[in-house]
Amino acid sequence: MTEMEIVAERGEWRSEFEERLLAAYRGAGCPEPLARALRERAVKGIEDWTVATDGTGWVAVGVADEDGVGVGRIHDLTAARGRAWAERWCAEQGAERVVVRLTGGAGAFADYPVRGQNRMRIGDIVRAGALTPQQAKEKSDRDFAEHLPQGYLTPGHAFYALEAGGEVVGSGWVNHGFLPGVTFGFSLEVYEEHRGRGYGRAAMAVGEWAAREGGDEVLMFNVFGGNEVAMSLYDSTGFTVVEEFRSISL
Repeated sequence: MTEMEIVAERGEWRSEFEERLLAAYRGAGCPEPLARALRERAVKGIEDWTVATDGTGWVAVGVADEDGVGVGRIHDLTAARGRAWAERWCAEQGAERVVVRLTGGAGAFADYPVRGQNRMRIGDIVRAGALTPQQAKEKSDRDFAEHLPQGYLTPGHAFYALEAGGEVVGSGWVNHGFLPGVTFGFSLEVYEEHRGRGYGRAAMAVGEWAAREGGDEVLMFNVFGGNEVAMSLYDSTGFTVVEEFRSISL
């Protein structure tokens, strides 16, 4: 077989795919319960994906409407020439851009711009070019409604004012038990006029303290692509990239 062919029987691929996912999350340092939870999240909707093979490996793709835009997703790629087929398939299904979730490095997608990263440390959207300003605002409104149905009194969520010298220099919002053993930092922000003074590093320490206070062993958060200053800070403070999201326009 030399051309990509869509397959109906996907048992062999799925078993192999899920094992590769689990190995990648373990390799990133995730504790076993977290690795398994991330795998389950990654395969959500897998029954609706289209899977193809050329005999050398696999491609798994899907297209969905997201905020009125057709978005293709390459969920898996091990076939030697599968990327071009996947991009073409997504375009034929009406996708305007294609996104990949990566674990363990960029690989065949090094030329895709980084749109976001999920990072973590254990124990101890506009700038990225993926959303317009209006889409980013609408997403923010939906996120607040979804994650804070009872506002600031929503169980499992905690909010912080970061102070220095008697002045509020930033804020934090975390969700304990977001995933097994994980506190997710929805926002750990130093206000713009106070940046460049070392408060960002202090905010990370506050986030780790909050995770421990909430009974978790992992602090996880998302950083948008294009934010090199933040990425440099996270690199220097030991936050590992667990998942990376890249995309291109079609």
